[in-house]
Amino acid sequence: MEGSTESQYAVQTLGKPPTTRGSSISTIRILLVNGERLVREGLRLILCGYPEFSVVATARDRESVLQQMRLHRPHIVLVGLEPHITGTDGIETTRIIRQHHAHVKVVILASSPQPFHMREAFLAGAHGYLSKNIDQGELRASLRAVYREGAVLPHDMASHVLRMIGGRPVVDGDPLSSLSEKEREIIFMMAYGHDTNYIATSLSLSPKTVRNYFSRIYAKLGTENRLQTVLYARGSFARSASGQEAE
Repeated sequence: MEGSTESQYAVQTLGKPPTTRGSSISTIRILLVNGERLVREGLRLILCGYPEFSVVATARDRESVLQQMRLHRPHIVLVGLEPHITGTDGIETTRIIRQHHAHVKVVILASSPQPFHMREAFLAGAHGYLSKNIDQGELRASLRAVYREGAVLPHDMASHVLRMIGGRPVVDGDPLSSLSEKEREIIFMMAYGHDTNYIATSLSLSPKTVRNYFSRIYAKLGTENRLQTVLYARGSFARSASGQEAE
């Protein structure tokens, strides 16, 4: 199966995509959620063509999503963003999944990406937001990036999302000021795209310790995942830089 190389995809990745060749990484279990049967089957055929993916189930509505989640315990749920998926849209589906299965990563696949929908998706807990116009190689690279604690969003939408979600006050005052020195180091590295292993090596910490820091940072900032945290941090850094220039 041919597709563009990972270095060519027009998607911003926050985190390092995994390499499956010669590694011990498990198969990435994926649940497909879409109201259109033809789309579900098409995505299944595409993803099953790659050795690192296993499409464990498909679903078309909220009830079947939760049922399949319990039965198959996927790593990633790829959700189609449509006006309705039998009673609930993709963003509400994302919110429900994250409420019941906080460890599962959700990626939205939208027909026509809109900044407002992207904002709502990330606030609902999504780890990625992709356009249906991407090719097979881009889809593969994006899902691999998300699996390894990364996040994905289109380059041309990133600035809009930063303006919409980055400036959102999470708690009273300056949330970043509540972080410890080590937490500020870590969030700075997160904001510039470094993955967990890189951060751990740079700070002489174990990856598990870094992930524990992530959890504490999320709790202090009121964010739900890595992507929300990175977007918030980047927005805060940009506002800080603008303020300094104005002085």
